[in-house]
Amino acid sequence: MIITLNQLKQSGVCSPALEIFAERVGEQTGDFEWTAAAQGWVLADPFWRQWLGEAWHYGLVPMWSMSGVDLSGANLSEADLSGAYLIGANLSGTDLSGTDLSGTDLNKADLSEANLSKANLFGAYLFKANLSEADLFEVDLSGANLREADLRWANLSEANLSEANLSRANLSEADLIGADLSEADLSEADLRNAGLFRADLRQADLHEADLRQADLREADLRNAGLFKANLIGADLREANLCEANLRRTNLSGANLNKTDLSGANLSGANLSDAKWDKDTVWPEGFVLKEHN
Repeated sequence: MIITLNQLKQSGVCSPALEIFAERVGEQTGDFEWTAAAQGWVLADPFWRQWLGEAWHYGLVPMWSMSGVDLSGANLSEADLSGAYLIGANLSGTDLSGTDLSGTDLNKADLSEANLSKANLFGAYLFKANLSEADLFEVDLSGANLREADLRWANLSEANLSEANLSRANLSEADLIGADLSEADLSEADLRNAGLFRADLRQADLHEADLRQADLREADLRNAGLFKANLIGADLREANLCEANLRRTNLSGANLNKTDLSGANLSGANLSDAKWDKDTVWPEGFVLKEHN
């Protein structure tokens, strides 16, 4: 399709966007052919991207599918990519800080080492996406689909992952300090050696999750489901596990000093070699010797 300067003017596009278009295309002709290829290079150009956001907003150009596109290392910070199709795209090392990716389809995309700090990924689709070593500081991933995603060594501190689907995701060695994982699905997820200090895991589903050696100090796990979870050697000092389901959970070697387990279901739990102190709060009627 062809875009003209007159079309933009008649559509009420703001002056800065008109100036950008005129400067790059030309005041005289003002014609620009909009193709999938053109969209790719416009996205990769910080100057042009300012115009693209306006064009999408006013419906002046269609958002072509960018499935499989190579934007590795590009600067896409602050871009509006909400609802875009980036299935299998290469975004490794890309700067996506502050970018709006809400509702974007990033299934199987490569986002390894990408900068996504403070980006909006609300409701995004990231099934089997590679986010290893990505910077996701304070990112909004609430309600996102991250099933089977690779998040090893990712920085997710202070991130919002409430109600996200992280089933079978690999979060080993990930930094989740202060993250909101309330009501998230972490069933069968790999959280070995993950940093979950002061993380919010209220009502999270962690059944059969691997939390060996995880740092869960001061974490909020009230009403969390930890059926058959592996917490061998986990640090749960001062964690809140009130009303949590710890049935058949392996807590051998775990540190439970000052942990609140009031109302928790510890039926069949393994507490061999676990540590606790006088400040550990056990469920009413709980008999320790039956679990060692």
